[in-house]
Amino acid sequence: MAIASKDKEKIDEIILDYNSGKDKQKQRKKILELIKKYNPKILLVACTELSSLLKTVDINKIDTMKILLNATIRKWSARE
Repeated sequence: MAIASKDKEKIDEIILDYNSGKDKQKQRKKILELIKKYNPKILLVACTELSSLLKTVDINKIDTMKILLNATIRKWSARE
C-alpha cells in the first residue's frame, strides 16, 4: 500500500519533532493516528527513529532495527 505524499511529509515532521524532544508522547500519538489511517495488517518498521517511537506501542510490526540488533548479537556471541 502506497503512502500519500502529504502523509510522508507528516511522518518526516513527526520524526523531526520527536528527535528534537518536542513532546514525545504527542509525536507517538500522531504517528499512531497515521498508522490507523492505513490499517495495515503488519507494519514494517525500517527506520531507527520510527523504531524508537514505536518501541512501547503494542501493534503488529516487524522492527528491522531489532532484527539487526539480534543478528549482530548472535554473530558476535558465536565468535567467542
